[in-house]
Amino acid sequence: MKSVLPQSNENFDATKRQASWQTVSRLQIGDVIGVGILAIGAGYAQFGWVLSILFTVGFLPMTIYFAILLWEARNEYPECTTMTEMANATVKNKWFTGFVAFSVYALLALILGVYIGSLADALQGVFYDTSICRYQWGLIAGLALIPFSQIQTLNGTRWLLILNNACIVITVMMVVGYAIYDMSLNGTTGETSVWPSPTLSWQGVFGGLSTFVFAYNGMIIYLEFMAEMKEPKDWPKTFSISGPFQVGLYAVVGITGYIYKGSSILNGSGNLVDVIPHGAYYRIVQLMLFTYMYIAYLIKSTILTQVLSEVTLKAFGKNAISPNRLRWFAFSMLTLLISYILGMMVPIFSQLISIAGSLFVPLTGIHYPIIFVYYARKTNGKTTHLFEKILVAVFFVGFTGFVIAGTAANLWTIIESYNSVSPFACPSI
Repeated sequence: MKSVLPQSNENFDATKRQASWQTVSRLQIGDVIGVGILAIGAGYAQFGWVLSILFTVGFLPMTIYFAILLWEARNEYPECTTMTEMANATVKNKWFTGFVAFSVYALLALILGVYIGSLADALQGVFYDTSICRYQWGLIAGLALIPFSQIQTLNGTRWLLILNNACIVITVMMVVGYAIYDMSLNGTTGETSVWPSPTLSWQGVFGGLSTFVFAYNGMIIYLEFMAEMKEPKDWPKTFSISGPFQVGLYAVVGITGYIYKGSSILNGSGNLVDVIPHGAYYRIVQLMLFTYMYIAYLIKSTILTQVLSEVTLKAFGKNAISPNRLRWFAFSMLTLLISYILGMMVPIFSQLISIAGSLFVPLTGIHYPIIFVYYARKTNGKTTHLFEKILVAVFFVGFTGFVIAGTAANLWTIIESYNSVSPFACPSI
């Protein structure tokens, strides 16, 4: 049977290679930092100081290591611009390739659902004194996304990236600034702990860990980033900017939120923005968040729209390569529809982050790079040092267990939450 999965295209590759490594660094910041930073305080409340700081700092080098493995596999197969293509080129098994495609694009859809939910929450925050429901704000956010969702390349968003990065920095400064100001007047409102609470449930363990795992997620479209670079050999340089930026913002928000609210931050959404009282300051923060998430959506939706277009048209034997604005519009609308439904089906956005972080992020961020580089080295006669074999084996086995147990824990939490908040409900801000 003829494959309908997206395949590599030399013409596409040649016309899209315009991004500098600095632009890709900003793409990484715009892609990775986002809803993860909004929920990081809840992760600190779950694990206490020692483990939370260890996770905040430790997940970055781990992520960079696996990103370098993916880059190494890409150097052996430079024609591969997606994980699906890499799976097909390295493992050469149609069932494995199909599973990779499903997990990558299911995760991408879940993340876009998180973005739509976050955009709806931000709009509801800006206009908190209106009676419009969350799912209605989601529709408004979707309509606002239509014009810029017609951008067909990642590099096409480069002019928006400066605004994107500025908005998240300003948001963090405003939120942290308010928390520090309020603490100077009223003190802290919760207790902190060096270690996790003895009463921490197994759902809490995996829910909190999923928050940290998701916070550094970005691997699913790293090959697409490499494909648009003028010089893919500069890939490791990108982390010299994006890496410290990520750790710095996560640490500032997580530490401030935990000192300020302590374990009580778990009683709400886990979003530090919610501690700011309603007023002009609150509206500005929410508007900044909306702008940031708007651009973050554009980055990932470009990939999913391209995939939906290629898969659908190839299934009907049509040409999926030549540019067509009408076709792109139709599939960008389909991407929006899928994202909207997913975003509204899980009413608490931190839960959608957790399920994405436990179910698909370890597969795409840990398992697949290990598998790809193993087959790439084996095919090309390269050896792997014993220490590295042991290291990747520990990661592979450990995160396999995390996928199983973490997904079960997060699904259980989501099911329980439906008793209090239903999909397409109309909660107040």
